[in-house]
Amino acid sequence: MVSIYDIAQAANVSPSTVSRALQGNPRVGTATVARILAIAHELGYVPSSAARNLSTQRSNTIALIVSNITDPIVGNVVEGIEWQAALHGYDIMLAISRNNIGREQQIIASARQRRVDGIILIAAQMASRYNQLFDELHMPNVVVSEQELRDNVLVVRSDDYASAQIATNFLLDLGHTQIGYLGVHNSPASQKQRVAGFCDALTARGITPEPKLVLIGNRADHLANGYAAAPAFAQRGATAVFCYNDSSAIGLLSACRQQGIAVPGQMSVVGFDDSDMAQYSTPPLTTLREPRMAIGEAAIQTLLLRMQNHITESLTFPSELIIRNSTGPGPNPPQPTVMKRLG
Repeated sequence: MVSIYDIAQAANVSPSTVSRALQGNPRVGTATVARILAIAHELGYVPSSAARNLSTQRSNTIALIVSNITDPIVGNVVEGIEWQAALHGYDIMLAISRNNIGREQQIIASARQRRVDGIILIAAQMASRYNQLFDELHMPNVVVSEQELRDNVLVVRSDDYASAQIATNFLLDLGHTQIGYLGVHNSPASQKQRVAGFCDALTARGITPEPKLVLIGNRADHLANGYAAAPAFAQRGATAVFCYNDSSAIGLLSACRQQGIAVPGQMSVVGFDDSDMAQYSTPPLTTLREPRMAIGEAAIQTLLLRMQNHITESLTFPSELIIRNSTGPGPNPPQPTVMKRLG
């Protein structure tokens, strides 16, 4: 491996002069710098990242802590983060906490020891316990989360409230007035926002939300929650259901198919996520697509700004409605502008 001593010998200068030239130090003349760089290139010199990090006091590494790698939104968010990090010359140290607070603390301790320049935490079901960790970080950090955290914590996430309004208004425009909401029990903060958006959209159209049509599944298996909810929605007169996520919606579709409830003829179903399985369900699922790549890119860009001591704010992104065959006209005449289907 070629060292600065080899370059110094070939250029007939001291190693310290070579070091300064490679760092662009103005104390070295332009002609000397050009000659040293040419010799370094000819010899195939590759700078030592460890030495460079010592001189700059930066590791050019960002720690990325993921609570659950199986979460449907995580893969694309990580891809967006890695893409932008590479563009800016940063490596990613990826660690999976498996929703374990002790593991999270170990990862943060390891990140400190490795002198990472910043931390991004991705937690689709992040609990308020994370607030206890931020005071310990003493380094720039950004969170990709659906949960509510302290005001001074930078969060990049989907706009759950606005997204729920998009889905509910779409169903209202189709002519549905008896619209149900199917939620989950283990994402309280994001669900609070989605229920609020759902109810406010109904109220704004002169429809009083009916508590009997708001069901919260108590199973960890969201597919099972959706499957179990079908009879209750049918018995209570729901002609459409907005589901917390695609898994719940696909469970609901499965139950409807087995129990003879025509979709979308008797019941329209909307999911949330646009997971890979949404377009392959029976029928293909109308859903809300989160801008996952954009969220990941915004997370790393926000962190880089914070690392440069710029003032930054939390960011939210609206979701895009993807219309497929699980939704159709309700009992009242639909608006013609919403009849276009995708996928």
